[in-house]
Amino acid sequence: MTPPGPVPTIRTGPRRRRAPADEVPIGYRRPTFRPTARPIGPRTPLIWLVNRNVWWRPRHLVPAAALLPGGSLLLYARFVEPALFKVRRPRLPLRGAPPSFRSTLVHITDLHLRRDDWWARRLIRTLERARVQDHPVGVITGDFAKHPYELEQVLDLLRRMPRPRQGWYAVPGGWEYTCGFSGADFEPFCHEAGLIPLVNRTAEIDLDGQRVNLVGLDDPERGLPDLARALEGAAADLPTIALCHHPDMLDEVARHPVDLLLAGHSHGGQVRVPGLGPLFLVKGCRTYHDGVHERGGTTLYVSRGLGTTVAPVRLLAPPELALIQLRGEPRAR
Repeated sequence: MTPPGPVPTIRTGPRRRRAPADEVPIGYRRPTFRPTARPIGPRTPLIWLVNRNVWWRPRHLVPAAALLPGGSLLLYARFVEPALFKVRRPRLPLRGAPPSFRSTLVHITDLHLRRDDWWARRLIRTLERARVQDHPVGVITGDFAKHPYELEQVLDLLRRMPRPRQGWYAVPGGWEYTCGFSGADFEPFCHEAGLIPLVNRTAEIDLDGQRVNLVGLDDPERGLPDLARALEGAAADLPTIALCHHPDMLDEVARHPVDLLLAGHSHGGQVRVPGLGPLFLVKGCRTYHDGVHERGGTTLYVSRGLGTTVAPVRLLAPPELALIQLRGEPRAR
C-alpha cells in the first residue's frame, strides 16, 4: 500500500552512501545486521565469521575456531586433554617378594605446578577420587614447579594434596635446579611441603606387611646421582624400588640389585602423531618414554606425568595418575 502524500526520494551521488533518516520513505524499515542472532554452522558465511562483532565474544570464539582447519584439534590439545587426567593401573612384578604379596603404590610425576588455577583444583579432585589416602605409600619423581616466583603457590598446593598413609616420597628433577630449590635446598623445600626427600639414599618402607627398600636418586642431567652410595646399608634380602626422574637411567640402574625403577620426565611425548609417535623427546627419555620396559632383572615404568612444559598442550598423551599394582615374584637365579 502506497503511503499518502509525496514520497521523498533518496538522493544519489557519485559515491554510495547511507541515506539519512529524513530521506528514507515513510513506512520503510531499514534492515539491520545482527551477527550474534545466528547460530554458527557449516554454512555460515565467511564474511560473518570475520566480522569484528563476532570474534571478541567468548561464546562464539570456540565454535568459530572449530570451523577453521585444525582449529578444533588445537582447542582440544590446549583446553581438554591437559586436564583429562587418566588413572592407570599397571600390573608390575616386584621380584624378591613372596608370590602371595599384593600391594598398590601411588606414582605421580612432572606436576609443573604454576598457580592455584582450575587445573590444579581438578588435579586435587582426581587424587581424592582415586583415594590415594587409602594406599600405603606415594612417590613423586621430580619436576614440581615451572617458575621460581610461584614457589609459594606450589607449596600451598602440595600441602593440600591428599596423602597416602605413610606420606609422599620425592626425588628432584631438572626443573628443581632451574627454580633454585635443588641440591641442599631440596630437603628444606620437601619438609615445608610435607614431603619426604630421597636424594641418593634409601628408606625402608612397609607395603601392606612387606618391607621394601625405596631408593631415591638425584637428577641425572643437572645433579649428581650416586646409586652405589644410595644402596649402602640397604638390606640385600629385601625387594628394592628405585626412583629417578630420567627413564634412560635404566641401563645404569640394571647393573645394580634394583627390582623396579619408576621414572617420568618424558610426558609421554606430550604431543604424539598417529603412526609416528612422539613429536619431540628431550634428553634423558629418548630410549624409554612411556609404559613398561625390562632390562635384565629390572622392570621400568615410565609415567606420562601430570603437567606440561614448553607449551601448555597435550595430544594423544593424556596426563596420568599411576596406581601401580604390585605382585610378588621370585628373582631369577
